Amino acid sequence: MNERESIIICEGFYDRAFWHGLLVHQFACKDKRMSGPWGDPKGGGIYGLYSPSKFPLRIQPISQQPERQTGEKKENPVFREARRLLTGRETKPLKHLIINVDPDTEEVSQRAKQIHAEQLLRFMQGIIPDAHTETNGDVLLDEDATRVSLVAWRVDSDAHSSVPIKQTLERLVSAAISSAYPHRAENVKDWLASRIDPPQHSPKEVAWSYMAGWFAESGCERFLKDVWNDPSVVAGFKRILEENGSWEKIIQFAE
Repeated sequence: MNERESIIICEGFYDRAFWHGLLVHQFACKDKRMSGPWGDPKGGGIYGLYSPSKFPLRIQPISQQPERQTGEKKENPVFREARRLLTGRETKPLKHLIINVDPDTEEVSQRAKQIHAEQLLRFMQGIIPDAHTETNGDVLLDEDATRVSLVAWRVDSDAHSSVPIKQTLERLVSAAISSAYPHRAENVKDWLASRIDPPQHSPKEVAWSYMAGWFAESGCERFLKDVWNDPSVVAGFKRILEENGSWEKIIQFAE
């Protein structure tokens, strides 16, 4: 049988950069630019790595692909790719599949863990009718050899007033940096408020203000990798990701 691979399917290149920084800086994963265990080359923006225990890992962005109609609903391209991988796992076996999305909602909920578990279960039962979730919200398949997790970028605890409301990667990054450096958050808030004829508000304007103000030489993707090098910001990320149940899933993936 082919070797099992662990895969993160995410929405775009910025998510890919964030995941890469997390896995390399926090878990000592190593880049491996070669074909995967299934013999397919790492192309299309895919990053290949090895975990410290030598398991092959993949970060696969699904960038700018339109939603497609599935039954009566449109299906997020990330879930569509997850469906393809799960239905093909007999010939391309999986160890751990993480489905990573932005909720893109302005709701702050203390039921986030339950909401995500229910969302994953509905998706999985569309593929495997008798699928069921574990206590942490994951789904185990193939006699527990395959784990499927949903990781949603969200912040449901109190955050600085400058942090964008919409639940996205940019909200997560802004919340972690503002908790570590409140004075920077005030600087960003004041600058954004001082603009004449500003465009429609976007979560990216806050995150990229931190990049321009303190990581200007990095550029956007490098900034999202380098934030995992700052212990104070990392402490904020861990607190938030532990609160929403994602940190345990990330640890399991990186093992």
